[in-house]
Amino acid sequence: MLFEYREIKERELVPVCVSMHKKMFNLSDEDAFPTLFFSLLIRQEHPMGIIIGCFKNSDNNDQELIGIVVTMVDVDNSLYCLFMCILPEYQNGRHGYNIINKFREVALSKGFLKLYGIYNPLEANLGKLYSYVGVKTNRYICKPYDIHEMTDSVDKVLFEWCLDSKSVESVSFQDTIKKYPVIQNLDMCESQFLLEIPNNYVELKKMNSNEINKQVEFIKLVLMEYLNNRGYYITDCLSGKYDGTKKTYYLLTK
Repeated sequence: MLFEYREIKERELVPVCVSMHKKMFNLSDEDAFPTLFFSLLIRQEHPMGIIIGCFKNSDNNDQELIGIVVTMVDVDNSLYCLFMCILPEYQNGRHGYNIINKFREVALSKGFLKLYGIYNPLEANLGKLYSYVGVKTNRYICKPYDIHEMTDSVDKVLFEWCLDSKSVESVSFQDTIKKYPVIQNLDMCESQFLLEIPNNYVELKKMNSNEINKQVEFIKLVLMEYLNNRGYYITDCLSGKYDGTKKTYYLLTK
């Protein structure tokens, strides 16, 4: 099975982009970005953004859009990431890493230097991807998209990515969790510490227990306090086995 990562410029693909947006975020026609907006992003003269698609190629040369990064032009040679998504059945095939690197290549070729965006900090896969390519996450935002009937109206964190920065070198999970303390309360004052987050956000959303709700609330309190008030950044996201159990942590650094 072959996959292609490329900039989307064809107007005939605009309805496909709209459909992907609605499907992945469970949006109504009213809440989804309209056809006109996607058309403005990719217009030939003075485009308002960059869209990168991941396509699955079939034997009869048909292409299926299975992933997308949608950005729009911001100030000072920067872009803002409106959303990035990969269809669930393809999320463990390095497509996120490949598509974001294709985006970087295209953006740099057009003279853009930075990408800004937000993501749900409970989504460990996005946390790991963004940390690996070298983004800096520095602010917690409560429900930035509080749209009526929108199912993903949740808190986010803000990241900044210098597009000419290098990917972060791999760090041993075992060495990291032995080196840094895990935060248990808001009294932590070390310059670097670990914050445990759930391994699987999709499964987490299906459950509703007091223990899980307490964990999520604690994560929110830590990120809000340490990112917004104490000058810390999320500098890494690591997963691995510890005492026979899979664990995932953010590394916060001041």
